[in-house]
Amino acid sequence: MQESLQLTSKAFGIGYGIQASYFLIMALPKLFKKPSQLILALFNKNNAKLGAFFATLVGLYKFVEKLLSNYSSSSLNPIVAGGVAGSSMMILRSSTISLYVLSKTLEMFYLNGIEKGFLPYVKHFDTILYTCCTALMFHAAILEPTSLKRSYWNFIMKLSGYKLAGVNREPLIALGYNVVDLK
Repeated sequence: MQESLQLTSKAFGIGYGIQASYFLIMALPKLFKKPSQLILALFNKNNAKLGAFFATLVGLYKFVEKLLSNYSSSSLNPIVAGGVAGSSMMILRSSTISLYVLSKTLEMFYLNGIEKGFLPYVKHFDTILYTCCTALMFHAAILEPTSLKRSYWNFIMKLSGYKLAGVNREPLIALGYNVVDLK
């Protein structure tokens, strides 16, 4: 139990530190004109949100895993604990973090599958996955550019040399797409 509390408090500290560091870096240009930005960056309520998310994620996982291990020694215990810990996403609703957690979960399943001999090893799988994700973003940028997050749109624009905004989307209207002209 004490180990779980230590891990939970450590996770809170890490989450708080990451978010505070981000706000501190973003406030650096303003610090010379307004030194009060330092206090605002260090004690922002969003810092506690990320810390609470990390702490809840770790705490729920450890609690449920320990609870289930007392009653059964099933190999499904970590999966159930992870599913329950996923409810911590209600604290911090972030599609970026949820996609990251999903990708890491899939990576862990894949690596465990390789280790146990269930799945084949695919050389350069990470490169293939990155390529597929980038292709999916290009596809969305052509068909529905307004559905992309601004950061993804900027990434795609830099990758394409800012030529994607000039794509003629009018022929797509005949196919039933509600496209927007971004010229």
